[in-house]
Amino acid sequence: MVRLMAASHPGVLRCSLVLAGPENSDLIQMIEPLGVPWQRVGKLAVRSLSQAFTNFQPDIVYCFGQIRTLWWARAARRAGIPVVIGAERGSGTRWINRIGRSLDKRTLDGYITNSHTTAGVLKDKIRIRPELVHVIRNGLSIDSGEPPLLNPQWEFGSPTVVCVANIRPMKGQMILLRSVASLRDEFPNLRAVLVGRDLTNGQFAKQAASVGLSDTYTWTGFLPNVRAVLDRGDLFVLPSRLREGLPTSILEAMQAGIPVIGTDVGGVRELIVPGKTGILIEPDNVDALASAIRTMLSAPDTCHRFGEAGRQLVESEFTIERMVEKHCRVFREILDSKNEHSEQINA
Repeated sequence: MVRLMAASHPGVLRCSLVLAGPENSDLIQMIEPLGVPWQRVGKLAVRSLSQAFTNFQPDIVYCFGQIRTLWWARAARRAGIPVVIGAERGSGTRWINRIGRSLDKRTLDGYITNSHTTAGVLKDKIRIRPELVHVIRNGLSIDSGEPPLLNPQWEFGSPTVVCVANIRPMKGQMILLRSVASLRDEFPNLRAVLVGRDLTNGQFAKQAASVGLSDTYTWTGFLPNVRAVLDRGDLFVLPSRLREGLPTSILEAMQAGIPVIGTDVGGVRELIVPGKTGILIEPDNVDALASAIRTMLSAPDTCHRFGEAGRQLVESEFTIERMVEKHCRVFREILDSKNEHSEQINA
């Protein structure tokens, strides 16, 4: 969403933001330099939302959320505005998302998802009409600017495996650390660098310490720009255990030209072509991940080939310009359909 707002042009796509719920300081910090107008309202405040929509006068309301989208869509309807839902990776695997999408499918004008895998779930499991589901894959800016300096206290290995994901059980970082530990006899200085917020409130670090894995990794916390860390990495791993949409972190690693290992969940298989852009493994398998890391680190030429293929893939198919263009096309189709329907009623 932030990338869409950053790349939009007032003459093509004008964005405003309504934050419904608690304060999100990280999001506000990212959008304020963009000059995007924004307003915060209560998470279920239909009247306040309707007023915000009246103030901003949007052509489309684009919602991101779970069950609360029902209230947001209702507010948009009261203001007479078409509604689109950003259907995220959990739409078919988390019960609250399934309930939300099942309830709102009768009232919305469209769904946008970033992977064909999630689109299939929406159409096949939740029975959303195929014409309402649009796949728009994530896009990156080719020129992302100068990356920030690295913290001198961060310890990198030789080699270094990078993982960019918020720390939580479903992301599989503990599996990565166990794989790194199992390879220390072959690669004594191997180290994982974990980038992302710790959503376990410190439990991850305690668990790692309890099983002797504290010296296998460095944790940087959340970074708005991860390029400097990726540039220091030899390999990127996303060991997700349950679900993924189309991971931006994999795209960022490919853009940086480093080889990628990912688990075969969700839309990861749409990015990693085994033997061409990386290695795809089954989730929750320490031995399989260790074997894939060993294969990569033992074959520098293969790593270079995978890295270059990934970079070319991002530059040709996953640009921010293409993402904005496809959003505009979907929004225009929805508006044209609404206008045509209104003309038929008036006639």
